Amino acid sequence: MDEWISRSDIGKKIDSITNTILTEERYLQVEENYINEAKAFIGEVGAKKIAVRELYKISDEDDFAKWNDSDLFDFYGSLVEGEYECSAIDIIMRLALREYVQVTIQLITPALDCAIHFGYDYYMYFVSDAVDFASLKNKLSQYRIFVS
Repeated sequence: MDEWISRSDIGKKIDSITNTILTEERYLQVEENYINEAKAFIGEVGAKKIAVRELYKISDEDDFAKWNDSDLFDFYGSLVEGEYECSAIDIIMRLALREYVQVTIQLITPALDCAIHFGYDYYMYFVSDAVDFASLKNKLSQYRIFVS
């Protein structure tokens, strides 16, 4: 079982029984699964836009250069609290999951209070008053990410 909590664990042993090393390929696969889960949640609530809230930028250009993420740095520079098209979820989540920003993503819906929060240790959780989370959990099982 994979036991890692950050992109900085790439190249480290993540399973002491099998001596598995976290590869960049595996990391990117899991990152993409997290993004796909968020997109499924956005679809479930019918959000037309997202809003960046509680934004804290915690990186500088050297951090992006270290990981060869200069393509993300340009967006990082222009990222502010406010509304974005749902298509921006990919890059905003990459910034959050790679620990360049701390952020809450509010989903803009007609009458629902919905959000995506990120915590430490690669933790993401969804908040909504109107989602059947049991049904959503079944939909998310295809991404092979722990869901509780």
